[in-house]
Amino acid sequence: MAETVTVRYFAEFREQAATDSEERRIASDGLVSAGMLFDEVAAEYGFLLGRDSVRPAVNGRYADWEHPLRPDDEVAFLPPVAGG
Repeated sequence: MAETVTVRYFAEFREQAATDSEERRIASDGLVSAGMLFDEVAAEYGFLLGRDSVRPAVNGRYADWEHPLRPDDEVAFLPPVAGG
């Protein structure tokens, strides 16, 4: 059975994905990690930044790439942001 997570995109990822969020289907058994989801969307949208430059967050908290995703989670991939 498949369920969905909400993926939020910021900064250059929002530009490359041409959206600020979307629903993604995942397996409901917790076998999909934040890293696996990032690899999927990065390949689909042609993200130029790799995992070494990006921070994943799940449900509003920073997470590691191995964090298992559950149905209804909100996942964000945060690229570095320059500011002043």
